[in-house]
Amino acid sequence: MFLHPDLSRIPHSADSLAPEPAAPLATFLQRLRNLLSCGQFLFIEMTQPQPNNPPVKLRALVAEDDLPTQDLITTVLRRVGFEVDAVNHGRAAIEQLKTVGYALVILDLRMPNVGGAGVLEFVKANRPSTLKRIVVTSALSPSEIQRHCDADVCSILQKPFDVARLAEIARECSEVCNAPTI
Repeated sequence: MFLHPDLSRIPHSADSLAPEPAAPLATFLQRLRNLLSCGQFLFIEMTQPQPNNPPVKLRALVAEDDLPTQDLITTVLRRVGFEVDAVNHGRAAIEQLKTVGYALVILDLRMPNVGGAGVLEFVKANRPSTLKRIVVTSALSPSEIQRHCDADVCSILQKPFDVARLAEIARECSEVCNAPTI
C-alpha cells in the first residue's frame, strides 16, 4: 500500500485504525478504505502476502560426457522446472543413482568408464522402476540405439535433437511416472 497523505487529515489516534483483536483483516482494510475515502490519499490495493512455499522441484540426472551438450540439456531441464545433477561418465551416474531417487534421467549411450548400456544394466538390476524415467540420447543409428536399449525406457532421443522435444519428453516422463521429489 502506498499512501500520500494530507497530514492535517490523519487521525491523531492509532486506535481508529487498529481492528479489534478478533476482527478479520477484511474489517481492518474496510476501515482503512473508509478513512482514506476523503480523496486526500492515493490508495493502491495491496494483495495479501502468499505463503513462502516455492513449488516443489523434480530432480533430474544428466549423464553426458560432451560438456556443451550436457550444458544444453541441463539448461533446458532447469527452464522446465527441474533441479539438475550432471555427471560426465557412467560410473558417476551409477553412484548418483545409488543414493538419489530421480524423476528423470537423461542418459547418453557412449560415455567413458561405464557407458550408458552399463548404467541401464545397473538400473535394471537395482532400480527397475527408474527405467521408465530414463531418456536415452545417442548419435548412433536408431537400430544401434535399439540394440543397446531396454524397451522399458521412457524415450529415445537421437542426436542432434530438438530442445523443445527434449522439454516435452522430460515433462511427459516425469508426469507419467508419478515422479519422486527432493
